[in-house]
Amino acid sequence: MELFYIIIATTIIIIITIVVGLNMYKNRENSIDRKIQSKIDKNKSESLTKVFSKITRLGNVESLIIIITPILFILIRDRSYTSASLVINALGFSIFSSQFFKLLFRRARPILEKRRVNTIGYSYPSGHATVGTSVYISLAYLLSSMSGGMPSIIATGFIVSILIAISRIYLSVHWTSDVIVGFLLGLSSSAWAIFLYKNSYVLKLLFLRK
Repeated sequence: MELFYIIIATTIIIIITIVVGLNMYKNRENSIDRKIQSKIDKNKSESLTKVFSKITRLGNVESLIIIITPILFILIRDRSYTSASLVINALGFSIFSSQFFKLLFRRARPILEKRRVNTIGYSYPSGHATVGTSVYISLAYLLSSMSGGMPSIIATGFIVSILIAISRIYLSVHWTSDVIVGFLLGLSSSAWAIFLYKNSYVLKLLFLRK
């Protein structure tokens, strides 16, 4: 039954991603995105910009590698291959989905004269929102399951994911639609990674059981 719900949810998210992507492809800067971006740009503060500039780094590839590498080392050392597979799947699924749709729709990022963070690649969907959501929620679930199922840990994973997503809009490196769709794709990626983890799935190509 759980698999059925995940398939339905994933299908809906993919449909949303394609519909929004096609609409955006015809109109690269839709009116809602422009209005939200314009309002944010007019009400920015230096203090919030500094805060979000730090938060957004949590979704950088470099930061994720720094966080994930020691975790994987410990899990592999302890032969917790199912847990290690969860982390790798969460990262892999989210990178694949975000990059696939980026290359498919090739949306340009918002134009900002004084950009506070470096950006490369296409805008839709947000890679930070997709990968950050998938990885942090999956890690939170893993830590929660190891700690007896603490809801506060999972809630923290969601909060971090949401803050990263918001930071991308606030810093004007993504349109709002980029981030919303990226967040949904991240949720789908983490749902699949967690489902496989709960069913004791192991990446046999990497972790051969003896």
